[in-house]
Amino acid sequence: MFPEPAVALGICPKGTEFGAIDDQLVHVFFLVCATREEIHLRLMANLSLMTRREGVIAKLRNTTSPQDVIAVISESDE
Repeated sequence: MFPEPAVALGICPKGTEFGAIDDQLVHVFFLVCATREEIHLRLMANLSLMTRREGVIAKLRNTTSPQDVIAVISESDE
């Protein structure tokens, strides 16, 4: 058990097959951890909206540090 909800981000530069709807390789993965279902669903919804924005996935794929990831997420949240 963990005290606060968390989201982990994984980036696979070469991509991996993951059964994507568009049959493309998957490069960005999110692991959502929350003890309450409504928080888990809210985090999933926010991630979905964020990653649908133009260029967010490409920017995440090109990050090289945690600070870069935070900057992309903060920028896409504005």
